[in-house]
Amino acid sequence: MSLVVDASVAIAWLFHTERADLARRVLRRVVEDGAAVPSLWRLEVANALRNAVRRERCDEGYAARCLERLGRLPITIDLETAARAWGPTRWLSSMPGFGCAASRGFG
Repeated sequence: MSLVVDASVAIAWLFHTERADLARRVLRRVVEDGAAVPSLWRLEVANALRNAVRRERCDEGYAARCLERLGRLPITIDLETAARAWGPTRWLSSMPGFGCAASRGFG
């Protein structure tokens, strides 16, 4: 597993966005190979779905089904996210060429 997924990608799986093709490719890779997510991922996804319900993009039933589907994916939560955020993670993110798959046109 070498893929790290953030909440914005997960939400793109659930709602049609301008990055739908990229999101589908990432989802296929997650299904095949698994992925890691930061420890805040579940909170961020839950918050995005709550906001989607408030903005009437979906109803509570859809939000609940989305969480069930996401829960079945082979995703590992990185329990060290917070402990490393201000050290190695911050350092790594400053390296040239480091960025999200969407900004590089993941392929």
